[in-house]
Amino acid sequence: MNRNLTIIGIYLLLLSITKTHAQLEKSFDDMLNEIFSQSQPSTPRPQPKATTLNPNQKIGGGKVCGVNKECIERFLCDAKGAVVRSGENVIDIRGNFGEPCDYLEVCCSIGDKITEPNIPIQPADRHEGCGYRNPTGVGFRITGGKEGESEFGEFPWMVGILRDEVIGGELLKVYECGGSVIAPNVVLTAAHCAQNIEPHLLVARAGEWDTQTKQEVLPHQDARIEEIIRHENYNKGTLFNDIALFILETPFSWQENV
Repeated sequence: MNRNLTIIGIYLLLLSITKTHAQLEKSFDDMLNEIFSQSQPSTPRPQPKATTLNPNQKIGGGKVCGVNKECIERFLCDAKGAVVRSGENVIDIRGNFGEPCDYLEVCCSIGDKITEPNIPIQPADRHEGCGYRNPTGVGFRITGGKEGESEFGEFPWMVGILRDEVIGGELLKVYECGGSVIAPNVVLTAAHCAQNIEPHLLVARAGEWDTQTKQEVLPHQDARIEEIIRHENYNKGTLFNDIALFILETPFSWQENV
């Protein structure tokens, strides 16, 4: 009798261990599948509101800053208060605390208000190769940087890949990843960038410096993505061969900041 009870007990113990091992093995497999799954994500894409771009925002908006004075772009006002177009200046990006104007603006006396200045864009100098930076910036230099901020137009080959997304009933462009211009209509980037988004919903932006304003000396350029060519051996689980080419619908125009 005791012998039979012992055998039954051992059998139940082995059965319990086998079941527990199977559960642990299943859980481990589930964890691996969750990390390296080749299937499409089932959860909706998060909305990173902190990275939404509003390139049409006018910072000062013609704010009055004194008698017959308004906040205008710095490159439109010289030391005597006359309108100029040279763009040569030094800007403290820490901001003018206590001042009515934004860091890209100056309180200037002007006779005629210029709401949309027509800044002529000269063709950029042709270099013998790619990857030439502008170490002192384009049009102006910055001071007061603490986070290694780049000069305006310092790295003209860099672009941002943006996606269209409706947030709060408003169509915005949300930052997806970065890339490098290697031809007027080709951007080199990572294959995992925007891998679940249709190409026509993506925009490559070149020449951007401050995403919250359009008051830079030279404007940025946007180009829709026409085709995405990923490495034929790209593995999204291990990120092997994580490289891709984004073909643009329209080529970029070479400028000092692009």
